[in-house]
Amino acid sequence: MRILFVNPRAYLPQLLGGVETTTFDLCRQLTQMGHVTAVMCQVGRHDAIWFGNRLKSYLTGRLFPRGHYRGMRVYRGYGHQTGLAAVIADFRPDALVVSGGADEAFQLVIQCRGTGMPTVFYFHELNTLRRLKTPAMLDGVAFVANSWGSVRAVSMREKRNASNATLTTSFSTVRT
Repeated sequence: MRILFVNPRAYLPQLLGGVETTTFDLCRQLTQMGHVTAVMCQVGRHDAIWFGNRLKSYLTGRLFPRGHYRGMRVYRGYGHQTGLAAVIADFRPDALVVSGGADEAFQLVIQCRGTGMPTVFYFHELNTLRRLKTPAMLDGVAFVANSWGSVRAVSMREKRNASNATLTTSFSTVRT
């Protein structure tokens, strides 16, 4: 299975946080299980990665040029809404995983769901759930979480059956 993680923020090594490190660990584990993963993220500013990314973008004409971080494919750029289709065309994923943690993730999940591809929302923290003003945004979207506490909270808030939720440690059970 080819899985594209869509992260609305910057990614390793430009941003070192919980969402970024758990996404990296999950991608690494999925790769060891035989899946192919990639991350689409925002590019940070004013460092060597930013400069190289801007140069690749200029030379290739891609909003999110393909790069790598520790052997993993990473698409960095600005404007996920305008760049998502090109990244999907290049990577050809079977499923999309939108990383929660930023408010922009809610808009991205709507766009990802609109592609017709299986879409999963990855709840990293309960603060993300508290900021969700329109629960209908997640209609038709599966979700995973990094703790059973998060699974229970999402299930109660979204009126979903917790048995359909998946912890990230057993992500391989979420199949198309």
